[in-house]
Amino acid sequence: MAVISEPEEGACINGTVYINGTASDTYFKNYTVEWRNDTSGWTEIHTSTQKVPAGISCLIETNTLTQKGLNGESANPSPGSVPGGILASWNTIVLTDGSYMIRLTVLDNVSNINTATVNVTIDNILPIVNITEPVKNTTRFVDNIVRGTVIDENLQSAKLIVSNDTHTLGSYDLAISNNMFTQRVEYSPDQNNILNLIATDKAGNSNNTSITVMVGNNTFVRTEPKINKSETVTVNAIGEIGAQIEFTSNVYRTNVSFILTAITNKTTMDELNSSAFNESGEKALGKMVEISVEGLNASNVSEVESVIVKIYYNTSDLDLDGDGIIETGEPDEDNLFIYWNSISGNWTKLQKNNPDWVIDSGQTKISGSDPGYVWVKVRHLSMFALTALPLTPGEDTNGNGGSSSGGGSSSGGTGASGEARENILITETEREYVYNGVEVCYSYDLEGNIIKYINFKGLINAGRIGAKVEILNNTSTLVDTTPPNKVYKNLNIFIGNSGWATSSNIANPTISFTVEKSWITDEKIDKSSIKMYRYSSGKWNELSTSYVTEEADCLHFKSETPGFSPFAIAGEQVSTGKTDTDEDSGVTSTEDGDNDTTDRTSSDEKTGLPGFCVLTSLLAILMAIRMLRKK
Repeated sequence: MAVISEPEEGACINGTVYINGTASDTYFKNYTVEWRNDTSGWTEIHTSTQKVPAGISCLIETNTLTQKGLNGESANPSPGSVPGGILASWNTIVLTDGSYMIRLTVLDNVSNINTATVNVTIDNILPIVNITEPVKNTTRFVDNIVRGTVIDENLQSAKLIVSNDTHTLGSYDLAISNNMFTQRVEYSPDQNNILNLIATDKAGNSNNTSITVMVGNNTFVRTEPKINKSETVTVNAIGEIGAQIEFTSNVYRTNVSFILTAITNKTTMDELNSSAFNESGEKALGKMVEISVEGLNASNVSEVESVIVKIYYNTSDLDLDGDGIIETGEPDEDNLFIYWNSISGNWTKLQKNNPDWVIDSGQTKISGSDPGYVWVKVRHLSMFALTALPLTPGEDTNGNGGSSSGGGSSSGGTGASGEARENILITETEREYVYNGVEVCYSYDLEGNIIKYINFKGLINAGRIGAKVEILNNTSTLVDTTPPNKVYKNLNIFIGNSGWATSSNIANPTISFTVEKSWITDEKIDKSSIKMYRYSSGKWNELSTSYVTEEADCLHFKSETPGFSPFAIAGEQVSTGKTDTDEDSGVTSTEDGDNDTTDRTSSDEKTGLPGFCVLTSLLAILMAIRMLRKK
């Protein structure tokens, strides 16, 4: 009889593994335990004619194991067999991780053979864990989204534990997608909070990392010594808790205090989720504020003329998986709403004249790095919160009704990047995994997209990150001035969430693009002047741009960039009859930009550059005529 009871079929194993089972026969002679994988043949782990490794007692003469099995079962030894116990110990640390097969072969004295096999996965590598957000060691109470990466091919579980100096505040079982997670947590305000990320794989390997962040206060208080009737008081708590009110009193009062308190309590948020989802299919956005006033009765419409309540949000609140692209199922910026919690505890959606004490409502969307906000104008105060409908298929990634690899535009509003929708001609988004020390390459092939590659070296393990290209009709609406020289194309490029693509996360970013030869000829462009420009710090900055190669209808260039934002590709127009398809003097040619072209004219002649021979002959004739006139 040949039976392997442990490890079980499909098990993940690590370290030193005891192979448990049964090797017996009435005429038992010996048994052998072996392993193999896709690259190696059968290799012996142990044979019963050998001495069993230390820690396993054995009667060599009779091949009888006397140690108990892995689960404590008795071996009940009989001469010449192992009826139930440890057959061998296997040191997997010296082997490469991957898929393996274990085989037990039992031989009797008349050469009868019985075998048993199990397939296992060796995994001796710890999970790679990283907390990527919050980025700094301080954060606002309302910025309670924690993001990170957990990388392991055989991941079993991942958990995030939030605590302060005295006790655990919350423990969250993480859903890992594409090696990334996003989790809203409940912080303890105005003190240090410890975030501990723990991951365990199926082989039992465990790894953890932790960061400490100082969390700001969850309450903002402003006291006004005097409130005049019909005069508006603005209470700006945007920087502290992401909210603002514009309060207009209907009475005269002194020593009035406005108290704005951010709420992240899970029970309250779940109640909102239940009400909003049941009413309209919406989900809480995680932004909730309770507003109260001391010194007058803010729940009495006779004392309150009006209050404009603004609740702010940013891209991070919409991009739940943190890949830089707002996708199907994530909050739709075009469908954000404010709900109000009454004294009875019920949540009600607020829209103009519904209920009747809602004077007006509206929204200002995200624009560049500026957050967006949803507002309502009401006649009394209580608790307010943001909800959102999820994006539906066909609306994801670019926020303008197109897909991640399609073009198109629509009038009004802005895309997810903040660019005016009517200015977006084409969008194309690619996603790649970013790992520490690994070169990353995004490749683009959508017709009309002049960007072909974006390359950089990852400096952190960030998981799957999106890289979005927007080809524009005109100058980006995110900038204040037009680019220099004759513009070939205007475009935006965004990597990950706003502020992610920094020197802390990536190194040596480059952008490869093409320029049509027909544009160079038609616009009489000096090819050596073609550059990529990036808008930053309120101005257009020329990037180091190198000529790479050419095809029949276009030229290829590569630019080095310190970051990603609005870009333009432009060149200088020549004043003479020469077009820059005639010669390439002074242009760097090799792809890595290290070697200069020393005989560009000869190279162009060999490639049959359009118009070169005709113009050369014409110049020779003109020179001859000039010489004759001098004579």
